[in-house]
Amino acid sequence: MEYKRNVIVSNLYETSKSSKGGYLLSSEADRYEVYDLDQIKDEFCKYYRHDEKLKSCDAYYYDQRNQLVIEFKNTNYHNLKEYYNEIEIKIVDTHMMLTETFYRNKKSTELSKKLNMLLVYNDTLNYGEGVRRINNALNTMRPIKGNTERDVSITKTFSDEQEFMEAVGNTKKKYEGQFYKEIQFIEKKDFVTDYVEAGYFGNLTEWQGMKEAVE
Repeated sequence: MEYKRNVIVSNLYETSKSSKGGYLLSSEADRYEVYDLDQIKDEFCKYYRHDEKLKSCDAYYYDQRNQLVIEFKNTNYHNLKEYYNEIEIKIVDTHMMLTETFYRNKKSTELSKKLNMLLVYNDTLNYGEGVRRINNALNTMRPIKGNTERDVSITKTFSDEQEFMEAVGNTKKKYEGQFYKEIQFIEKKDFVTDYVEAGYFGNLTEWQGMKEAVE
């Protein structure tokens, strides 16, 4: 199977789009090409997994020096708890998918020694203590009459930065070394400064398993 370039190559701006339609990055990020992991996942599952649904991170970038997987979450770190199980599934499934596509004829350990992973979250969305108190209160409320069980799902949140950092530390212990060289959870502003504006995404390598679309 060959993957068409016009299908699997996108850019940072488009891959930062959430399922709710919002973009984490500004439109200026559309100048930086990356591989769209969601598109690669769909093609991979269709041909090799009989439409079995895997989960993938959003973007993959590599050049002569760098290997980077990116997951964008357009929410504050407090709300990442709601998605945390899914995030860890994506970490594993993405590595497996890359070993079966980009690294198909190489050892998976070779990829693990080079591949870094970033989860980029939205530091500009500030969920204050007041909001978290309301959320905790809703978790304990019960209707006065009728069914005593609440039928409304309350968003899970990290209570504070310490709880969040402990979860990140546990994730790093589980998946660094075996699957990734390094895993980082970083704020959007740091991603823009340290990666985008620093020129990290300058020259996407053309994957040999890809072909130009034939009109």
